[in-house]
Amino acid sequence: MASKEGRVLLPAAVKPQKYKLTLEPFLDPPKEGQKPEDVFAFDGHVDIIVKVSEPVDYIEVHLNEIEIKSVVVKSASETIEVTSQDPDAKKQTVKLRLAKKITPGEYTVCFKFKGHLNDKMAGFYRSGYKDHVTGEQKYMAVTQFEPTDARRSFPCFDEPALKAVFEISLIAPKHLDCLSNTQVKSVTEREDGKKIVSFEPTPLLSTYLIAYCVGEYDYVEDKTPEGVLIRVYTLKNKSHQGKFGLDVGVKTLSFFTKFFEIPYMLNKLDMIAIPDFSAGAMENQGLVTFRETALLLDPENSSAGAKSRVAEVVAHELAHQWFGNLCTMEWWTDLWLNEGFATWAADLAVDTLFPDWETWVQFVGGTFSGALRLDALRSSHPIEVDVKAAQEVNEIFDHISYFKGASVIRMLADYLSVEVFRKGLVVYLNRFKFGNAVTDDLWKALEEVSGKPISSVMTSWTRQTGYPVLRVDKAGSNKISCNQIRFLSAGALTDEDKQTKWMVPISYISAATNEAKKVLMDGRDLEMEVNTSGWLKLNQGQSGVYRVCYPHDMYIQFIEPIRKKTLGVVDRLGLLMDVMALARAGIVPTSSALDILAAFTEETDYTCVSNVISSLSEIEEIFGQDEECTK
Repeated sequence: MASKEGRVLLPAAVKPQKYKLTLEPFLDPPKEGQKPEDVFAFDGHVDIIVKVSEPVDYIEVHLNEIEIKSVVVKSASETIEVTSQDPDAKKQTVKLRLAKKITPGEYTVCFKFKGHLNDKMAGFYRSGYKDHVTGEQKYMAVTQFEPTDARRSFPCFDEPALKAVFEISLIAPKHLDCLSNTQVKSVTEREDGKKIVSFEPTPLLSTYLIAYCVGEYDYVEDKTPEGVLIRVYTLKNKSHQGKFGLDVGVKTLSFFTKFFEIPYMLNKLDMIAIPDFSAGAMENQGLVTFRETALLLDPENSSAGAKSRVAEVVAHELAHQWFGNLCTMEWWTDLWLNEGFATWAADLAVDTLFPDWETWVQFVGGTFSGALRLDALRSSHPIEVDVKAAQEVNEIFDHISYFKGASVIRMLADYLSVEVFRKGLVVYLNRFKFGNAVTDDLWKALEEVSGKPISSVMTSWTRQTGYPVLRVDKAGSNKISCNQIRFLSAGALTDEDKQTKWMVPISYISAATNEAKKVLMDGRDLEMEVNTSGWLKLNQGQSGVYRVCYPHDMYIQFIEPIRKKTLGVVDRLGLLMDVMALARAGIVPTSSALDILAAFTEETDYTCVSNVISSLSEIEEIFGQDEECTK
């Protein structure tokens, strides 16, 4: 388990229970001579009900680019004055010094504040666009809080473990639509003609999952078989582009409801396309925000690739509604698991809904291939990195964390079987729903269900840099030996590299049987009794995060099953990817790569053909000017 020592956290003595938050954004465009910062702003007030567990003389909250107009602390019997405010720009906090020490109990911290609707695509910000009909410049106010930008919108306890209930109200002109995490509770009119839209209380949520949007929208809607209302919101006159995303959303939410055996925790789900959005999408509970290209499709002119992209992004965010939102990581160290799981679960859902798309082939050719390529560099790092300050998250987590994270989750699901893995997830989510958990909590739940040493296996993959290459050799009649050593694309290994080892789930198929057999390699060497009279392929389905190096005669045995497509697409692709990587690293001769490439003369799968072309181009680039090779 990652150490909590050194983490930059708020004091544990004060914890939030409920936020009563009201915001009024101002979206009128600047007039001549005005600067954007003069007009794009918002007013707010929030009452934070907190529980104090020990005597304190100050309360510390997160705050960034917010101006506090007034603040007091109230108990059931009195009002406690805040005598001073001590901001800390580095920690993005403010300490509220109290006129007297308060005793354990429940209090309400009441803020009035003002903020700027920035153009940084972070916090509560403005997104500009041209009206589809008139060409007029217009703006909407939207949010992006993960990881640490809820504090740009309101004073809060901005840590994932500090879950609370949120009662949100938005004030806006009547012609604008107001959206938030939950359904509208009431709409009332203010004296100046503006409307006050109040929303139902949320379930317990972390601050980074809160969202609200104010603007002019169209929508399309449908319901899941379980009765959840789903809407896709777009700019005016664009709602027809949301129909495919809506269809995927309805089917995927129903799929995950059955998969996790836990009902979706709200009665509505909104998905909104935003013109200016920094990420692909964000999984805010009940109000998922998207970049337009990740949700909308032109039904007449969209490619198969665009449809696949929309389906995977929608499924990824909806997987988070359970894994991430219902049960949330305790701290940002476990973000890799949050994202890695959602990536794997999205592909599982898309593969189920659209089996003709060959989603796992795309995964191996993209996510998995990217993980192995990046993690073979000396500059790589473990996927589980201890985060001390929340602001470090965006610096630490990269494609290695996400691509390899998804790949090791897929390896684990294959090792256990998807059904056993699913049962472990159900135990885990029920145990920690509406709460927080760490990575080891999931491993324990999976161990309970499977009886296998999941924690030991997975720790070797999440807390070590890199991955192994398994060197295979024949060790007599119907027996092979495997030896593992770290794989580096540069080839050269240090003494430390040579000492690294992993617990490797090995699956294999052979000419004798297409039924995969499995064994756990828990040492540096392993001998296996197998039928060696024909071809033998380790890492069936490319489910394991490792490469396999065979002797020359075993490579030759693969030529016929590749050419005749006896081997499945993923296994053909995996053999090619591995032998090319091994040839680049100088571990096998280029002739072995050429032997495998030559077997693809009858190949019809797009991903395989694409890899063959790129491999041939790479070989031509290296050897094309060599006179011996061009004779």
